[in-house]
Amino acid sequence: MNLNLENQRVIHNDCFRTRAYERIIQPSFCEYAEYLLTFYCKEKKIKYKQGLNEIVGPFILLKERINISFSRIYNLFSNFIEKFLTNFFLDDEFFSLQSNFSLINLLLLYHEPEIQNYLDICLLTPEIYSANWLLTIFAK
Repeated sequence: MNLNLENQRVIHNDCFRTRAYERIIQPSFCEYAEYLLTFYCKEKKIKYKQGLNEIVGPFILLKERINISFSRIYNLFSNFIEKFLTNFFLDDEFFSLQSNFSLINLLLLYHEPEIQNYLDICLLTPEIYSANWLLTIFAK
């Protein structure tokens, strides 16, 4: 398979930065991650978005540690995205992500109104502090 997506350089650079501390143990990590992410984007006909690199990381490490096939890793990763991050990476405007920011704000308002009020006064919206959590489903 050709690694030739429009934003392949972004994928390559993200994979290089992902779990850099693991590369001493896993020298093939970046290669596996880039291949898997490129294949996933081509198969699903979506544009790569940052955050996918952090989600694929644990699956690549799983491959190295318990020696399961690359196709099995791909299926686990793909099913994980489909089940837990449905629609997060499918649209260019991140409508699903925007909805989750609103939910986080409402949850804070309900459970911790003082904290939500303080964050609001400081202009710290959920977009600022929770995007990384949601896009990587706490993998980072």
